[in-house]
Amino acid sequence: MKALLINKEDLRHNINKIKEIAYSSSKNENTYKIIGVVKGNGYGLRACRIF
Repeated sequence: MKALLINKEDLRHNINKIKEIAYSSSKNENTYKIIGVVKGNGYGLRACRIF
């Protein structure tokens, strides 16, 4: 079975950078929401659709 490993510290750093850039262009920090997206095949993990 394949596994996707996520480094939480790297993820946290990346989210904070995205917030920093998005918020710097806005006067209201509540203007933007960050939504995580997984690519169609779950990065090659043979993910299947669940109905």
